[in-house]
Amino acid sequence: MQIALQKNEIIENLFFSHKGVNSKSPLEKHNISSDYRTKMMDWMVEVCSSFKCAKRTYFLASRIFDAYLIKIGQEGKTFENKDVHAIGVTAMYLASKYEDILPLHSKVVADKIAHGAISAK
Repeated sequence: MQIALQKNEIIENLFFSHKGVNSKSPLEKHNISSDYRTKMMDWMVEVCSSFKCAKRTYFLASRIFDAYLIKIGQEGKTFENKDVHAIGVTAMYLASKYEDILPLHSKVVADKIAHGAISAK
């Protein structure tokens, strides 16, 4: 019961902390094409399906992905298309830890999903 309450509080905080953010494009201050973001989101669906992640994992991962881009953009840093894969993989890893009963292991993420682009440590 306590865990469910904490989970609901986290979800509420996630939505309320980004109130008004939905009107902004996550790509607004970055050099990332919308086609590239779309391909990343499609790829994330495939990965979540292949590794049998919960359906909510994808949606949380895409929210984390967009929220991170918005936050970093507000701080003045700019990302390029080449950065999208690492951000997406990290967002999926975090979402899996939060949503999945058996979350993705860091070694699996580093070796099989990121293909060595990020470290397991």
